[in-house]
Amino acid sequence: MYKPSSFGLAQIVLDIPVILVHNLLFAVVLYFLAGLQRTPGKFFVFVLTLSLSTLCMTAFFRMWGCASKTFDDATKYSGLLLLALILYSGYLIPYQAMHPWFIWIFWM
Repeated sequence: MYKPSSFGLAQIVLDIPVILVHNLLFAVVLYFLAGLQRTPGKFFVFVLTLSLSTLCMTAFFRMWGCASKTFDDATKYSGLLLLALILYSGYLIPYQAMHPWFIWIFWM
């Protein structure tokens, strides 16, 4: 009998420490195996970037899960939109080669 907003906020608050621990363990292994520069500042910027992107992707998938009626619909929508965001971010398809009607995806 709680409001959905309080449930959503509680999920976000509980996700933060779990994601930080998982990303810290992953970052320690990846950062040093990849041979990146061994300075504390660069390592913690890497961990911060990794954690923020994980939180954003978690919120993205949770948003489509809440907006969809079934799990199958949420999987279809989020997968299709994630593919579009990756393709039109400017790395795979250059800005000059994008179709004019999909340029708004680049600016997202």
